[in-house]
This record gives sequence, C-alpha cells and structure tokens, in this order.
Amino acid sequence: MRALTVALACLTATAAAVVAPASTAQAVTCKPPTTLLSRTPLVRQLPSGAVMRVWDTGPTSDPMKSQRIVAVTIPRTSALRGGVTWPGALTGRRTVAQYAQSISGSVVAVNGAVFDPGTGVPVATVQRNGVPLKGIASVRYVVAFGPDRKATMDSLTLSGTARAHGYSWRTTGLNWNTVAGTGINVYTTAWGAKSRPYGTVDVVVANGKVVARRTGTARGAYPRSGQVILTATGTAGTQLSAARVGDAVSLSYRLVSGSGATVVDAVTRGHRYVDGSYSDGGSCSTRDEQVRPRTAIAWTAAGDTMVVTVSGRAVINGTMYGGSTHHQMPTYLRQLGAYQAVGLDGGGSTTMYVRSTVSGSPYRVDRPSTSLRPVPNALFWR
Repeated sequence: MRALTVALACLTATAAAVVAPASTAQAVTCKPPTTLLSRTPLVRQLPSGAVMRVWDTGPTSDPMKSQRIVAVTIPRTSALRGGVTWPGALTGRRTVAQYAQSISGSVVAVNGAVFDPGTGVPVATVQRNGVPLKGIASVRYVVAFGPDRKATMDSLTLSGTARAHGYSWRTTGLNWNTVAGTGINVYTTAWGAKSRPYGTVDVVVANGKVVARRTGTARGAYPRSGQVILTATGTAGTQLSAARVGDAVSLSYRLVSGSGATVVDAVTRGHRYVDGSYSDGGSCSTRDEQVRPRTAIAWTAAGDTMVVTVSGRAVINGTMYGGSTHHQMPTYLRQLGAYQAVGLDGGGSTTMYVRSTVSGSPYRVDRPSTSLRPVPNALFWR
C-alpha cells in the first residue's frame, strides 16, 4: 500500500478543465469534466488477469479540485467470479473493508446499492444465492450475477401469492421499506432484529399456520427464527384481519428476471450513465451538479467488466465531496472504454478495496484515508 501511495503522490499536477459538448444553458451552469484521464495512469496487475489503473491529481490547494479515478478491468476471459455479500440482515451494515476481509481471495470489493440512511435498509431489490431478500411487485433494474457469476444488467419483479382464511392475495412486497401495493407484504428473518413497517394487522406464520395475530401497538415486531410475518393495508388488510391462530397459510414468492435469465445474486442499480451510443448524466440541477464521490459498474464492447470509482479529498462538515458531478460521469466512463455503464451508491459510500495477490491483505484504493461508511451490501470478485 505504501508503494501505491508513493506512486500516486507523483501524479500531482492540477487537472485542467475542458468544455464538453453541451446546450447553451448547460455550458454556462455545468461543471466541465477534467482532463485527468489524458494523463498516464499508474497500472497494477491484479490476480486472474484483472488490471487496475489509477489517475490522481495528488493534493491540491483547493481540496475540491483533487481527484482520483480508479478503474479495475476484469477481462471477459478472467477466472474471477462476482457476487453480492451482505451482513446477514437487511438492517445490518458493514464497511467495504470488513466485507473484503471476510471474503477469502476477493480481488475487488466495492460498495453496493443505495440505502436508506435512517433504517440502513437497501432502498430496493436484493437477491443472494438465489434467495429473494427484498423485492416489490414492479420492475426494478439491477446489477445481476448469473450461474457463471459474470456481472450483467437485468430487471427483477416480485411475483407470488398468499392464501389464508379463504382469501387469496398477490404478494406485493418482500421486506420492503414501506407496506407496498394493495396485496400482502411479507417480512422474513432476512429483515433483521429491528422493528419493521406494518399495516392493519400482523399475522405471524410458522410451519404453514398462523401462530399469532397482532394489532395495535403489538405490530411491527421483527420475525423470529422460523417465522414469516404477513401484513397489509386497505382491503387486503381488512381481509387478513380475519385470519385466526391455527389457520393454514399458503405463501409463495420469487423474483422474476426481465430477461428470462437465471439470477443468482443481484442489487438494484442506479443511474444508467452509458447505453451504447447514448450517454445520460442527468441534468445540471443543484444536486446533480455536486462534485461527489461516485461508483459505477461498466462493460466494454468486448464484454470486459470495469469497476470504477471517482473521488476526491474534500470533507466538508463531515460530508465527502470531490470526484465527479452526475453529468460528468458518462464522459469519464466513455473515456475509460465503457459501452454500457450504471451507477451504484456514491458520496460517503464510495469505497473500493483490492488485493494485489490472492493471499495478500485487501487495501483501499478509491481515495486517501478517510472514514469508512458502513453499507448494507457490497459487490465482489474473487
């Protein structure tokens, strides 16, 4: 890690600005991308043919102008296999450092999807080892890993039914942050040991039968081992309230792939920055125009995968700044060779760890030493 730090410190010239094609309005208000990627990068060979390239301005008099871009390319022919890791509960969090250390032989580990900072729960769909952990009965776009453990883009939609006390409902939410849709919401032990959303009534199910029915302030308890909790609002909630202890319950749910492919692991992706010949960095609104750390997954036309972080050195009132605006990201990703690219969580979540050797220790490469934000999941390749 010291060798890497010394080498990066040699890249100290301040990045100059170059005006990207834009509308007249954007030319005035949008921050242009830097020319950092025109410089010669630091290159490190990683296991199984992966290659890390690092561009860094080094420290600057204005920390907001400091920038580091890291791109790890995983060739299509590499033996590295990817996936999603988590702490064992949707309401749990760990740092990417902890995830990287816990996955034996991981070559790359990077932060995963956007999450609710209040509850710590991922804001959308998650699947791991073929098991749906979180979903909703509407399309959610994801970074997916199939049986070959190659990263792809796909979509997942929750599908299922629940039957009890003579009623049948659609399963419209699984461990969702709110009681979703007009059907039944299911909460499993994957939620974790924290209070959860609830509707008109909580029906606790174990071994295919109702074992408890909770109303009033008794609602919202998390499922214990062997339990599943059903809840709903509106008509479905009124009907579910008719269930009684001892009633038989039939429940099924799964996440259906939009492509028809088998999905083993998945997390909801963010913005689609590059789509073939099309780029979309969003508007130059106040939030999009913030220069913040960003994380992306990209693919080249040849089918190689890239894991990319763009960050800086500025910390203002405990919040991390520096890196890239939302609309600058497609420019950087295209310069790196992306044909397709999507975002993951950014800001304080942006973190990348690598191993130089399979048996070596993971070390951080996305930015100089700063605090690590615990996140609910991470993507890895090993």
